Amino acid sequence: MSEERRYSLEDLLISRMARELKGEIVGGAATFCSMAAVKLAQLLHNPDLIDMSGGLHHFDSRAPLTLFHTEFLGKQSAKARVSWGELFLMVFREKFFVWIGPAQIDQNGNANISAIGPWARPKAALVGARGLPDDSVHLSSMNYHVIDHSKRTFVPRVDFVCAVGFGPARESGEVKSGRPGVVISNLGVFDFDEQSGRMRLQSLNAGVTLDQVKENTGFDLLLPSTVPQTDAPTQTEIALIRDRIDPLGLRFLDRMPRPEAAAFLDQLAAREREMFSSRL
Repeated sequence: MSEERRYSLEDLLISRMARELKGEIVGGAATFCSMAAVKLAQLLHNPDLIDMSGGLHHFDSRAPLTLFHTEFLGKQSAKARVSWGELFLMVFREKFFVWIGPAQIDQNGNANISAIGPWARPKAALVGARGLPDDSVHLSSMNYHVIDHSKRTFVPRVDFVCAVGFGPARESGEVKSGRPGVVISNLGVFDFDEQSGRMRLQSLNAGVTLDQVKENTGFDLLLPSTVPQTDAPTQTEIALIRDRIDPLGLRFLDRMPRPEAAAFLDQLAAREREMFSSRL
């Protein structure tokens, strides 16, 4: 019998995120691991899920995964075209599931991707609120992938609210949909207690201690009496991730330092050119 394959943090995160993608028609993602999670969910338990994350189209042919809208082979890589109007209609009908990469998320599930610091004079201007305001008042839930769990990201109160968490707006009934759902980070898995509206620890990733989570979180978490370990990926999931979904290793770019990532992308571009040349 062959030896079981050990798993990486990326394998664990992709596996755990994929398990949340259950019923929605469209799946979207903001990080490489969450893109792979959408594809894994398609393969394992949600074959009708439409991947709108922009990458990882060619999981069957092992074609390059960095070129999100490839036309080198004389055909579109996407299997369907969706207009902006159709996409927002899916959002309004709660048929869209997206993994968001927040710059900040607070203890009540408010999320920020717009600016760090005072709005009048921010320390950093980010991508802007984009679709989060619509998502957070129409989707069934808001879910997050945090690449680097630290007090810079897990803050007592976000500097600017892009996605609405628990608080007065929900208590008054002004905001009913888009409740904060699951937060998955390199340290663990978190969700929210709807009565108190506070974030709570659901499980610790392998090798992570409770003290590590506390030291890197800018507020007090709700804690279970016993903290379980995040479920490991199955051997089937590991094989699909490594051999079929992401054989080129794009998932490692999420945590890769910039100089190393730049060199990796240069190598990948060369491999892409070689792969396409052999197909033409």
